[in-house]
Amino acid sequence: PPSADDRVQVEDQREVLAFLVDAANWCPAGGPVQHIETHGAHVFIGRDRVVKIKRAIRYAYMDFSTLEKRRAACEREIAVNRDNAPTIYLGTIPITRDASGQLAIGGIGTPVEWAVEMRPFDQSALLSRMITEAPLDPRLVKKLAAAIINAHARASSAVAKDLPSRNRRLVSDLMVEMKRLASPELASRAAEFDALAL
Repeated sequence: PPSADDRVQVEDQREVLAFLVDAANWCPAGGPVQHIETHGAHVFIGRDRVVKIKRAIRYAYMDFSTLEKRRAACEREIAVNRDNAPTIYLGTIPITRDASGQLAIGGIGTPVEWAVEMRPFDQSALLSRMITEAPLDPRLVKKLAAAIINAHARASSAVAKDLPSRNRRLVSDLMVEMKRLASPELASRAAEFDALAL
């Protein structure tokens, strides 16, 4: 049977990652490229361009295990974020392989991966960084709250038919991953949450 790690990483993306980490392949302004990895994505930040791909993974609560699922996730990310950050989110773009085997972003070959294309922004403007340096300015907090309210007002309504059951399933899926991947301390905490999912 496959190991836990095999069940998470379902496809080898090393070639695409090596391609994207080299600024000469896709950044007209040159390097360096900053590579940020999250539980669900690889983000490559160049001087004048950002490319973000979904990790080829399958969790109980998140499935990017096929190329088409990753494409759909990229398109959904654009749909959700473009209204909120139109100067940052540009679109979905394929990473292709031509007849000679060369990779390219938006090339004429066969898509081997899909990416979200963005413009870079000052990473010091991230709230997660700002709050480590000083308390957030109340004016900024009010501006953020207004942006969240406006985003919810624009969003379409989606009421689940069986919300309690859906929430229990989500909590259960998250607990499966916490137990499998987390530290013993968090695994113990996951057991406490199991009671809430019943």
